[in-house]
Amino acid sequence: MCENAVPILESYGVDLVLGGHSHSYERSFLMRGHYGDSSTLDRASMLLDQGSGRIEHTGAYVKRTAGPKAHHGTVYIVAGTSGHATYGSMDHPVMFVSYLLMGSLILDIDGDTLNATFLRETGAIDDFFTLAKREPELRILSIRREAGVCALLWASVAGTQYQLEFTANPASGWTKLQGPIAATTSTTTVTDIPGSAAGFYRVLQLD
Repeated sequence: MCENAVPILESYGVDLVLGGHSHSYERSFLMRGHYGDSSTLDRASMLLDQGSGRIEHTGAYVKRTAGPKAHHGTVYIVAGTSGHATYGSMDHPVMFVSYLLMGSLILDIDGDTLNATFLRETGAIDDFFTLAKREPELRILSIRREAGVCALLWASVAGTQYQLEFTANPASGWTKLQGPIAATTSTTTVTDIPGSAAGFYRVLQLD
């Protein structure tokens, strides 16, 4: 299935694959290009977003709709515990969460956004994530300075490279501080020690 079916699904830009039979709940990262067994996983290249997919944590999984990486990325879910939970090692490295717990999967789709929730038989929510299909905006989310260190957080696209630059005067040009910085989730944080000079930061998307 991995060798023959997954490349076909990916060629059509499939967003979500739902499986059953196994009486477990397992949910993968947003991924692409993993066609072998667990030992062949290359996290850096195959997990397109190594975050949780949760908006308030590392951000939603975002599938681009234009450019060379358009429609890349699939989430795989085993949802087989609505009536029974059995056994298993629950340790496959492509999975963000793996549970031997009773519950049901709920999908809410509105336009370009899918919200998935694993609702336990107790009423608790043990997993949730968002998958959005859009062109992400590059924007600074926060800048904090503490004890002489600046921390910058920006909205990023996993797998995309960025560059951090600084200037005391935008009219005089910019100086590269860090880069390329490879994003692994939908938010990226870097720190810098700017010294005593006041100035400006900017983030460039290199692709």
